[in-house]
Amino acid sequence: MPDEPRRKAIAADYFRRLNDGDVDAVVELFAPEGRIEHPLGRPARRGRDAQRDYAAAQIRDQVRIETGLMVAAQDDRQVVVPHTVSRGGGPDRPAIGILRIGPSGLIEQLRILEGTDR
Repeated sequence: MPDEPRRKAIAADYFRRLNDGDVDAVVELFAPEGRIEHPLGRPARRGRDAQRDYAAAQIRDQVRIETGLMVAAQDDRQVVVPHTVSRGGGPDRPAIGILRIGPSGLIEQLRILEGTDR
């Protein structure tokens, strides 16, 4: 299992690659059957095609993310990432990312809670 600093580095790398606009680099951080729930509560997207579609849509929408202080959960798997997100230069919105990192160091699950307040 990746240790706390490694899990945080993987989470930071995910958001950096998304900001960089590199779909392939984003997808390679996920386990092949990794799940994405964004917004949380909607059916999960699963697998490489879904991961690629999600990353491409975020990049197409010109999503920019600024991360806050990350917290590694005591379960040795998850990292909570408060962040702000803007789309196409619009106003910042608060959000929380919860990433579950597997033993292989790949993201098994990404859940995003995005606020509507500015």
